Amino acid sequence: MAKTAIQAEAPGPGVPASPSRPEWEDLEQRLAACLALLKEEYLVVSARTGNRYVQFWVEPAQGLHAEAVGNGYLEEGFRLDGGQLAALASLGWSPPASTPEAHGRDPRAAGSPNFHRDFPSPVPWEEVARLAVRTLSEVLRVGAPGELEYKAFDRPGREVVLPGLRIARAPPRGAAAGEPPATEVAVRRLRRRLVAAVRRLPGHEGAVLDGDGDVAVRLGPGLAWVRARPTPLSVRVFTEVAGGVEPGGTLLRRLHELNARLTLARLVLAGSSVFAAVDFPASPFHAAHLEAALSTLRRVASEVGPELGRAAGPAAAA
Repeated sequence: MAKTAIQAEAPGPGVPASPSRPEWEDLEQRLAACLALLKEEYLVVSARTGNRYVQFWVEPAQGLHAEAVGNGYLEEGFRLDGGQLAALASLGWSPPASTPEAHGRDPRAAGSPNFHRDFPSPVPWEEVARLAVRTLSEVLRVGAPGELEYKAFDRPGREVVLPGLRIARAPPRGAAAGEPPATEVAVRRLRRRLVAAVRRLPGHEGAVLDGDGDVAVRLGPGLAWVRARPTPLSVRVFTEVAGGVEPGGTLLRRLHELNARLTLARLVLAGSSVFAAVDFPASPFHAAHLEAALSTLRRVASEVGPELGRAAGPAAAA
């Protein structure tokens, strides 16, 4: 199975298009797809210098709240001038309603110290992504997507990983630059425990790591893969639930609806396939958690696989 990145259809109308810039257009599509998969989670996309960022809070029942950094949080040399402020207004951003100091004293009363904009449900994901990309590239003057990094997390602060963005993850809070959250020794130890746990499953006595460091497990008529992840030290179990789909607005909206309903698994669009994934902590590792994850994926595949399979082909791009 090819392990590819999340993709999405080209953006629709709403925010005016800018001149063709392939790198930014690619990011726009990937960002739209990733936003559509969030559920009660935050995403911050920022430049590595100058604290320039856009951020999002997604709540499926309500919609999406977006913010672009205001001058109160920008460093000297990066503060917005009159032209940039006018450009933000032309893109539809509402101006800051307070200062960082007032917001810190009482966030509920003070309002946002950033530029902000709300999108009610159903959220126009492509429009939101276009707004973010134009803000970063044209107003905040980020030179290229390679200058960006992201962090994503849920309400309790647990990390959310979005490989489909294809930009670097920001270092965990308190981690030294370049220092991995888990050592290579810890990851190798976890992989050995995963192999041992899979070998205890009926019919998997000869399980081994593949070239990507994953362990394959039979799951109904297909396969699931078990992967050790270092950031933070955890386990991801994933399986393909539908193949041959064409990414489009209808499919993305349906995936968002399903993710809002699911409690343990997450559906991810990768290339022309939809995968279901379950993550769980690995410190300490318990084989029972792996068995529970496999059981969840088996149930999700049987419930949503046939429905998503019917979305394959041109009809999915409607």
